[in-house]
Amino acid sequence: MEEALVLGCVWLAFLLVGILCGRERGRENLGALLGFLLGPLGWIIVMVMSDRRRKCPECGGVVEEGVRRCRHCGSPLTAPPDPNRDARNRDMLEQLRNMPPPGR
Repeated sequence: MEEALVLGCVWLAFLLVGILCGRERGRENLGALLGFLLGPLGWIIVMVMSDRRRKCPECGGVVEEGVRRCRHCGSPLTAPPDPNRDARNRDMLEQLRNMPPPGR
């Protein structure tokens, strides 16, 4: 019984450290999963993966979502591209084409 409790605490620690490693790369869920399943090997895998967090184009610092200026260099930031914008534009154009002319 005591060994199972110790093992459970160790795996919980692996999970928590995995979450912290994943947070540093913008991959908290993957860090938790790999940390829980693989322990320290999972931490290493997450830390060598590419960073998914948004970066400032001027200084390369990590910026939070929704901010308009970089907190590191103060340069203005543009909004990230909307992947659904083109589909919405096509849908709106199709709706406009299908509308009857005004006054008829």
